[in-house]
Amino acid sequence: MKQTINNFINQKNLYPNKLNTNKTDDDKICMLLFANCHNKYPLEKLSSKNLKEFINFCKKIEKMTWKEIKIDMGLNYETPKHFKVNMPDLFPKDATAISLRASNKFRIIGWCESNYLNLMWFDKNHESYSG
Repeated sequence: MKQTINNFINQKNLYPNKLNTNKTDDDKICMLLFANCHNKYPLEKLSSKNLKEFINFCKKIEKMTWKEIKIDMGLNYETPKHFKVNMPDLFPKDATAISLRASNKFRIIGWCESNYLNLMWFDKNHESYSG
């Protein structure tokens, strides 16, 4: 009987959400979420050139892990502390904003949650953050 219980315990992960681990989502592929796009710098205001740059940006990062994104020189991953504008109410209070370069004049602003990139702003002229 004792052996059967031990086998059961060893087969089950009784603590799937262990706290205070060093585990990150850096080895996971980035997934894009559009649900939190804000109307301050909306996607639909982008020029056709910027839309092409955004599509190329998406094609690039959808194959990359977060570790690769953070060190890619072209994407210029940053965690800005100050923005030229106020953060919208939808931005979580405990989140860290990130900025990624889609082109020389166009940045994506959002936040990470697990392996997801929550897209918030499509800042085509560095109006929110100079980067």
